[in-house]
Amino acid sequence: FLVLSLEIPPTPLFKDSEGGNVIPQVPLFDVLSKYDGSKYTDILRAGYQQRKRYDLLKLPPFIILHLSRFTKNNFYVEKNPTIVTFPVKNLELRDYV
Repeated sequence: FLVLSLEIPPTPLFKDSEGGNVIPQVPLFDVLSKYDGSKYTDILRAGYQQRKRYDLLKLPPFIILHLSRFTKNNFYVEKNPTIVTFPVKNLELRDYV
């Protein structure tokens, strides 16, 4: 099996027309675009910058998708309320291999 950690995009800073918060929805395939091998991710570690590219070479029989909802601040941990939509049946991941 394989565990993929998926980063959810940040919530927008605006409110809806009635003054309430907007809870955005993101399709699972937009979140999986990190693993299609065409995008680079810049990471700052130990004072130097790394550029990484993620690519899936082969799909395992079982895959676990972990949604990273929590981010640490200087003062507290914040939860991202974004809803990730996905198909319940026939989830096709061949485009990411």
